[in-house]
Amino acid sequence: MERIEQLLEESRHVEFVDIALEEIKKERTEMRGDRRKEETEIEKWCKNKVRNRDILSLSGKELVDLSCVLGVYLAKKRDALKTTQIRKMLDRFNSIESGMDKFDKRELIKLKPILAYTAARNKPTAELVRILDGAISKVSSVEDFKKICEFLRGVVAYHKLAGGED
Repeated sequence: MERIEQLLEESRHVEFVDIALEEIKKERTEMRGDRRKEETEIEKWCKNKVRNRDILSLSGKELVDLSCVLGVYLAKKRDALKTTQIRKMLDRFNSIESGMDKFDKRELIKLKPILAYTAARNKPTAELVRILDGAISKVSSVEDFKKICEFLRGVVAYHKLAGGED
């Protein structure tokens, strides 16, 4: 675990993804019987790292770190999230961002029911939806919303790098 934490600390994200994937594969190979249904130690670590994080309070480096960890987690957990599911959310966020000349909280609030519906229909999206929903509640400027969009773009990129399927 120290090795992957150090890679993240050093902003060596591509190596982080490679090593995390190796560790997950190794742990799953070593699991027997019913234990194969459990999360690996790396998956648990990733889940704890992202749980209830306020992405608007993070620095640029922390935001990239979190998007990397979340991308790996969503790609490799038991009920893995499909890239198309994240892309649909990102497309919605991008369309609002592109039309956002001035800040309008009402437009952002419209995303909350869409995210709730997404989580209800696609259980693997729940962790990502929790983070996005909490962030939307705290948005107070165009820059805040752009930060959420950048985070989501990072999640898509690292999810794909981690082998996320379409």
